[in-house]
Amino acid sequence: MTDSTVEASSKEAAAGIKLMVLPFKVDAAHRTQAYFGAGVGEDILDKLDGVGGLTLATRATSWEFRDFDPRHESLRGGLGIQAVVSGTAHRDGDQLHVKAALTQTSDGEVLWSHSYEQPVAKLFDVITHICKHVASALGLKDVQLRPPITRSFEAFDFFLHGLDHSRDFGNVAMALALDMHQLATEADPEFGLAFSGVADASSHLYLNGERTEAHKERALAASARAVELMPDHPRPHIARATALFLSGESEAGMAESERAIELDPESYDAHYNYARECFSRGQVDKALQMFQRAATIRPEDYQSNMLMALVYESKGQKEQADTVRRRALELAREQMRRHAYDVRALYMGANALVALGDTKEGLEWAKRAESIDADDPMLLYNLGCIHALVDDTEVALGLLERAVEKGYSDHGWMSQDDDLKPLRDSFGFKDLIERLREGDGT
Repeated sequence: MTDSTVEASSKEAAAGIKLMVLPFKVDAAHRTQAYFGAGVGEDILDKLDGVGGLTLATRATSWEFRDFDPRHESLRGGLGIQAVVSGTAHRDGDQLHVKAALTQTSDGEVLWSHSYEQPVAKLFDVITHICKHVASALGLKDVQLRPPITRSFEAFDFFLHGLDHSRDFGNVAMALALDMHQLATEADPEFGLAFSGVADASSHLYLNGERTEAHKERALAASARAVELMPDHPRPHIARATALFLSGESEAGMAESERAIELDPESYDAHYNYARECFSRGQVDKALQMFQRAATIRPEDYQSNMLMALVYESKGQKEQADTVRRRALELAREQMRRHAYDVRALYMGANALVALGDTKEGLEWAKRAESIDADDPMLLYNLGCIHALVDDTEVALGLLERAVEKGYSDHGWMSQDDDLKPLRDSFGFKDLIERLREGDGT
């Protein structure tokens, strides 16, 4: 690294360097270890997150751009990324093989790189070494990193398997994620993020799959343990907030969300989840504020903008709603160019198209989404919204019934959702809301 680069990097550090850590890759011979490489990248991101002078692209953003070259224009121009950490990681038996590099996006210069051939037991030392040298190459001094999330390689490996499954979001994958995270907690009973993973998977399954007390109680217990073990890490507080929200403890959940945001003002998940709960509780101004912040943190994300439009609709601000929808639709199209089978982008984009008056294309998008996963409760709920928007009330009610049968349970959101306004006076809709409330004990 040249003296001029050091000087420039030091100036950037004072303003806050925007850094992305891509999931580490594996070669074809080790493709079954893709989860491992991705997990190494994520742990590096976690270590660097919160370091003064750095702003980290979110986990979700890093995952969305996992196949991009660090020098790609969209990273620099679209996301404002100034430097990228990338690399490869796999193991052969007890031997670890890691290559890491830090690339400057403005000109593609490699600011630092290193290869590691170490025993697997040295993995956590390797990750710490990478983080310290990345920070140094960016001109950051006296960097304080988070301690290793575990010292048990067995627990870490289970945890990485759990993360890999959880990225799919489907109920089958989430059940597998739950199993892996539970195994991680058994291998290391002090592994806070593994307990957070147990809580997240249990909450997902409660909200979108089997609405059982076992899932709810597990989410509450695991999230409490995660916060106890890692009180100064934002992710356990986010998991705790979600568990409290699904248990009807909204005020306590909001306090946990605020604590997560205090610990990490750049946490997309904390802002996004907080916004959803505010909207469900009828706190539309606060919901709008949180969605706006989430959209700023993840400028490529279509979801915050889509839901922001819904908030504007509820406030009677149709013009603002449509402006945000058009932006969200552009982002959804871009998302599908990267990942053609993103069901959520399809059904949220379908909703936006219908709301903007393009019913034909919107219904085509909805049909494509349904052909990918016809049993997804969130898909069925959104299809119900789409058919309500085109006044096909009988079909809309049938889809909402199916969504509830498959596990959809957020009666607060359903009650507030203006997409469903054509259904609100119908007996079928009122009965559905009442049944959900009774099931929730409210």
